[in-house]
Amino acid sequence: EAYDNLGSLFIDLWRFYEARATYDEVLLMERSPLAHTGKGISLLKLREYREAILCFNYALGLDSNYMPAHNNKGLALDETRKSQQAIECFEEVIRLAPLSVSGYYNKGVALYHLNKCQQAIEPFDVAIELDPTFTDAYDHKGLSLRCLKRYKEAIACYDKVI
Repeated sequence: EAYDNLGSLFIDLWRFYEARATYDEVLLMERSPLAHTGKGISLLKLREYREAILCFNYALGLDSNYMPAHNNKGLALDETRKSQQAIECFEEVIRLAPLSVSGYYNKGVALYHLNKCQQAIEPFDVAIELDPTFTDAYDHKGLSLRCLKRYKEAIACYDKVI
């Protein structure tokens, strides 16, 4: 457990190479969804997306309901422009944790990346309803509204961020 905590601390400190090495040590001792996900997050931050996705898949093979692995796999997929697959991951996050602000927000971002601006607004609205202080959701809702040429509404969103 101390190794997991150390790996997590390295991620918090943006020391991703050290986090990856720490999780490699953990995985020599035990195979857990937490350790695979931790290593995957460090790889995601290092922009090693393919390897990160493999780690998240290992975690999900151990526990198919491990929400952090679904969420971070979705982030990695979206970074590789596999936004439709990312949306499926975020929908699983929402199924597992219906009050997950990040699940709704990330789904909205992936929809925006697919140029599905109208569809992106609803998940941003839910994220905002769940956490009215989450400025990234207002910002990305503003981008979606701008995409739809709904400029006054976009400005109102940006005003919440500024």
